[in-house]
Amino acid sequence: MDKIYTGYVLDPTIAQPFTSNSLEFLQEATADMIGALAQSTVGIFYSPGGGIPYIMSGCANNGNGYDDGVIFYNGALYLVNGIYKPGSIFTHVPVCTITTANSGFADPLTFTDGIPRNVHNVIQIFITDAVSGSGDFDFGDAYYIDSGWIKYPITSANLILSAGTLNNYHTGDLTFHYHIHYPYMEFMLVGSPTHSFAIDTTDGSIEIDLSGIPGNHFNLLPGIQPVSFLGSCRSSAGGTQLITLACSEAGVPIPFGHFVFQTISAGYLFTHGLTFSGVSVIGTMPIV
Repeated sequence: MDKIYTGYVLDPTIAQPFTSNSLEFLQEATADMIGALAQSTVGIFYSPGGGIPYIMSGCANNGNGYDDGVIFYNGALYLVNGIYKPGSIFTHVPVCTITTANSGFADPLTFTDGIPRNVHNVIQIFITDAVSGSGDFDFGDAYYIDSGWIKYPITSANLILSAGTLNNYHTGDLTFHYHIHYPYMEFMLVGSPTHSFAIDTTDGSIEIDLSGIPGNHFNLLPGIQPVSFLGSCRSSAGGTQLITLACSEAGVPIPFGHFVFQTISAGYLFTHGLTFSGVSVIGTMPIV
């Protein structure tokens, strides 16, 4: 810990000068302490070489862009200004840029030479819709540390069918809600209560590709216990069915970040063109 010693001050006869070096010393001491605290929060995933942005809080995809938040990057902690994008649809990609502006209430400051100067710098990160690599870093390269609950509507492109055709599926008929808090990811897989979808096959399964969810830079597969993902859904042909997620199918591992959505009894989700709605699965994935 860095601290300015004041033991030589004797009011009112001995005063200690406060110089620009003293001010710099205090600012660096504060930055070092905040950096050390943030590093301890990141834990084993901290990269000593820097270059990796860590989302400490906020910055969640709210369905219409990204919320404000806090990012730890190259030893410094930054407040983040989010972005509003209807439907979270970007022309390019979300890019993070470090910007410096002057304080609206503290500047300008008049120096002893009579010249006013702007010295109170407000340094923040802004998320913009820009070409990849055009800012300090792409938002997609950031690691979530404690994300809060993030909502990720699953599109038809996220669903891989083993057989048959996906019928009547709309984005959000399945939504993946997740909260990254090391060393675990808590999640809920929720189906629309008002809309149903199906596969027109007599034997098949659905593989869900979650490898592209924001903040998923880690291995989420080892240690999965199917019983911890137990949920249920309503079938127009078979009543209530117990379902789960698995990281292998018939004992064969599937690609990183992918999960098989299946019934407990039959080992696959859809048989004989069953129609499902009201899906609900909740569980925890270990992060290693």
